[in-house]
Amino acid sequence: LLGMTAVGVRAHLTILERDGVVSCAPVRRRMGRPAHVYRLTELGDELFPKSYDELAVNLLEDAQESYGDGAVRNLLRRRSQQLREVYQERLAGKNFREQLAELVCILDETGYMARLEQRDDGAFELSEDNCAIARVARRFPLTCLFELTLFEDLLGPGVAIEREAHLVKGDIRCSYVIRELKER
Repeated sequence: LLGMTAVGVRAHLTILERDGVVSCAPVRRRMGRPAHVYRLTELGDELFPKSYDELAVNLLEDAQESYGDGAVRNLLRRRSQQLREVYQERLAGKNFREQLAELVCILDETGYMARLEQRDDGAFELSEDNCAIARVARRFPLTCLFELTLFEDLLGPGVAIEREAHLVKGDIRCSYVIRELKER
């Protein structure tokens, strides 16, 4: 089916196993040598397309249709609060610059391809070159407001955050200018 020899297939499987994309387990048979069964690992599974965004959009649309706009707002607010609790633990005990660096790590880990640069005026620019929830954000732009609010809550008083670019509005990325107004 693959148009390859068995040796070629085994060579590919060896590489995929080495890279953590598949795992191999021997299976005993009645006669002869054991067979090997290969399965995708979590890492391997992540390489295949997912439609989580479609599910999320559909659920939010159903909530909106059944219970009104307030239901969507409440669901997004609750999700934002859950993220805040998780992220606050990672930012705790860090100074302003360390918090920004950790926030970029969190965003990067969750698929936003985030980066941070300090500007000439001393402010920082946090950029997200990918939106991990782009389809949801296009259908429910309120999610973007909750992201901005989440950043403000995480970095706390004494920090000003302004969205400078916005994917949903046609920009090539989302970016925020972040200024520490006073030493905290």
